[in-house]
Amino acid sequence: MGLFRFIAIAGLLLSAIVHVCTLVNFDPQRFTPAMLLHLGVAINFAAAAYSQRAYWTNQTPNKFKGKNPAPYAPSWMQKGFAILLLYGIITLFFLAQFRMHGGQPIETSPGSYALQAHGKTIRSLTPQEYHDYNLYPLRMFSGIWMLGYFAAWMIFESARREAAGAKPYEELA
Repeated sequence: MGLFRFIAIAGLLLSAIVHVCTLVNFDPQRFTPAMLLHLGVAINFAAAAYSQRAYWTNQTPNKFKGKNPAPYAPSWMQKGFAILLLYGIITLFFLAQFRMHGGQPIETSPGSYALQAHGKTIRSLTPQEYHDYNLYPLRMFSGIWMLGYFAAWMIFESARREAAGAKPYEELA
């Protein structure tokens, strides 16, 4: 579980770097295969979910069952997860609906760009707008990657603290 915890922390940091790069109009895919973070978050989150199988299948007595899948995680992690969830949802819908206008950027001819939806051209794009529109999907994904890696880290941290004999944070309040 320690390896997956490390991968979760590293993936969170890498996805945050990718996210910041897209915010400053730098395309990290020119130098790194950023979309591999998609595969990493799927594997890591699957490992986190698998580690919680006893929690979900009633194989362990837990008074927190159904309330909190990571009751031993620090409260700052639980609050951080809520903030990342809200940020991920807002980023996803804001970019998809208001920035992308429901379309995809295409190169109509060399040096000429347009925003297109369902085969119809919505509007022409400048080269800078085309670059920006190509970064939006990566920004949407990286926001969700941060959430997935953080959730996996929180679950692994909760399991680590439970094994060390810590009290759940609900009992401490």
